[in-house]
Amino acid sequence: RSYSFCTLLVTPTLVTMMKVSVVVLGLVAIAAADCGCTSDETCCEDSSGYACCVDEESFCVPDTPSAGFPARCCPKWTVGCAVGSVGCCDPARPWQRIIESTAARSPLGVKGMSPAVNPKAPFAANTMYAVFTAGISIHMEVMTIQASGANTKKTVTGPVQTWYNSLYGESTRVFAFDAKRTMFHFADGSADKGVTLYSIDATTGSSTAKTLKMNGYPVGFDYHLETDKFIFSVLQGSTYSFYAVDVDTGATTLAGTISRGSGESDAAFYAGYISGIALDGTTVQRLGYQAVTTGTNSGLGSFNLTGAAPSKATWTSISNAPDSLFYYSLTRVQGTNDFLSLTPAAKGSHSFQIIRWSLNGTPKTLAALPNAHAPSSNKIGTLGYIADGQYGNTYGAVVIEDGAETQKWAIASLDLSTNQYQVNAFEPEFVSASVSGFGVGSA
Repeated sequence: RSYSFCTLLVTPTLVTMMKVSVVVLGLVAIAAADCGCTSDETCCEDSSGYACCVDEESFCVPDTPSAGFPARCCPKWTVGCAVGSVGCCDPARPWQRIIESTAARSPLGVKGMSPAVNPKAPFAANTMYAVFTAGISIHMEVMTIQASGANTKKTVTGPVQTWYNSLYGESTRVFAFDAKRTMFHFADGSADKGVTLYSIDATTGSSTAKTLKMNGYPVGFDYHLETDKFIFSVLQGSTYSFYAVDVDTGATTLAGTISRGSGESDAAFYAGYISGIALDGTTVQRLGYQAVTTGTNSGLGSFNLTGAAPSKATWTSISNAPDSLFYYSLTRVQGTNDFLSLTPAAKGSHSFQIIRWSLNGTPKTLAALPNAHAPSSNKIGTLGYIADGQYGNTYGAVVIEDGAETQKWAIASLDLSTNQYQVNAFEPEFVSASVSGFGVGSA
């Protein structure tokens, strides 16, 4: 069975890639006697070999000789690009942006605990939740997590597991978290199958599916807590259509449309790829690069959804915060238009910092986490999502903690009232392929 993009397994000894008869993983195809693709796959080939792209969630990108990338299978929510570790760029959320080689990181071999926090009496934090893929076993698990790293897991059941079976164990994009219901939501679909809203109970793993009344593949989505709406976008021809969904009933309304324009110089070109939603509930935002294919002009895109007469999309260029690389995540602080972002430090091992910022304010570093990174592999580099969220005074994130010979999933948490923080590896240790969602609960 071939896999269409990289799935990292964090094991007790190393970070490795799943290898099967055809190695694709968003990077390279190793030639076999023949393509051997099944009816739900497409052969993706160049002069160096070929791979089988799983049609449900991936597409074939031609080789990019200038960047050294062969023909490859990229997730449908990404675009083929000439930068990063595998040449499949997510316009709204980094997962393969090269930060540093793994060798440059500083393995500590111990939990990264802030000196300001007594490890025996960590600060109180809201309960946090995550959903992960479980790799080779081809199932998903929800996790209830405490700031100490203590956690419990339950297997995802119902329609989401049925949907995941069709992906053959691949990684997914990051699902939206709904703190009101303690649930994860995501939309998936195609031109011929329509769009389905999937929801996962973060405490039990049970799931539901609601068929929505439109067709297409959702390229972006997020949940807006203040208005209690799930917003997703579908690219139909050269037009993005945005829909607002009542997650209880599935009732869906068209929230706005916009033509994507003719190229990356147009701020609307990737407007449907959603990183977050502003406080007003009608402005979708994209953090990343205006020119996604080359990774240039970092900034924040905005588009206000106003029904029949949408306003023009805008792109605001953003410089790096002091002593930092570009922002790596985007979580809006509830009740405000401020953001919290994990941001790699500019020097040393590039461990994440937590920075609060806004378009009109001065960035403020709230915490410099001693050992918090994105997933990576020695041979490939950065590859895999991290995820973060906030509720009340608790900010949290699932990150990778480096050890002397290992990489482990860890929970980073910050008390916004005191700026105390901690980074603790999951206990019990959690072996997982990739994170598919994260959120901070309301209590």
